[in-house]
Amino acid sequence: LRNIILLLLVILSMALPVGIVYAVYPTPQERETALVSAKQHIDKLQNSKRKTTINYKNGDKYEGEVLKGQNHGKGVYTWKNGNVYEGEFRYGKMDGHGKFTTADNVIYEGTFVNGVFSDSTGTISWQDGTRYCGNVQKWEIEGVGTMYYANGGIYEGDFHKGKPHGSGVYTDPNGTTFRGQWNNGTLVKQ
Repeated sequence: LRNIILLLLVILSMALPVGIVYAVYPTPQERETALVSAKQHIDKLQNSKRKTTINYKNGDKYEGEVLKGQNHGKGVYTWKNGNVYEGEFRYGKMDGHGKFTTADNVIYEGTFVNGVFSDSTGTISWQDGTRYCGNVQKWEIEGVGTMYYANGGIYEGDFHKGKPHGSGVYTDPNGTTFRGQWNNGTLVKQ
C-alpha cells in the first residue's frame, strides 16, 4: 500500500508544476469516522467475555472468562498459598455456584456471594471424611443442617458457629440415638 501511494505521488508530481508539493490527507470527516470505528472495536473487545490466563505479580493465577479486565464468568483462581476456587465470578469476585478448596483440603461447595461463601445452602468437606450439608453464613456452619462425622456418627439439626446448638438428633456409629436440646456441641436436655 505504501508503494502504491508513493507511485501515485510520483505520477501526480510529474503532472503538476515544478516546486509545488501536494500531500493527500483524509478529510476531517474521514478521520472522525476512522476514530469512531476504532473506539467501537476497542469497546467491543473490552465488553465481550473471552477466556484468558492471568498470572499476577503476587504468584496468584486466574484462568477463565474476563469482562472489562475483570474475572467474570466461569474460571479457576489459584492462590500462591495453594487455595483454589473453581466456579463463577462476577466483576472480579467469586459470585455464583463454585467450589473453594483450601491448601489443607477443606472443600466449600455451594453459592458464593460477593466473594463470600454465605447465606445459602452448601457443603463443607474435611480431609478426615467429615462432611456437612446445610445452611452456611460467611464461611461458617450456621442454621439447619446435617453433619456426617468421620467416625460414622450423624447429627441432624440446628447449628451455631459450627457446633450443634438448639434442637437436634445425634445417631452414633452403633445406631444409638440422642434427641434433644444441644448447647455449644453438648446435649443438655433429652
